[in-house]
Amino acid sequence: MLRNHVQKKYKDIPVAEWDRYVAPVAGTLLEKLPFLGTILGFALGLFFIVALFLYNYIFLAS
Repeated sequence: MLRNHVQKKYKDIPVAEWDRYVAPVAGTLLEKLPFLGTILGFALGLFFIVALFLYNYIFLAS
């Protein structure tokens, strides 16, 4: 019942109004996506290096 109500409300919104509200938010998120990907890749790379050192210290150091 709630799903049908929400679908009806979405269908009732005119395209111009939808673009006016959604496009600025989606545009800013899509512009920041490459930067966020770069930060995530850098953080995962650092995590991998730390994990290698920990693995070496725990399992290989005798």
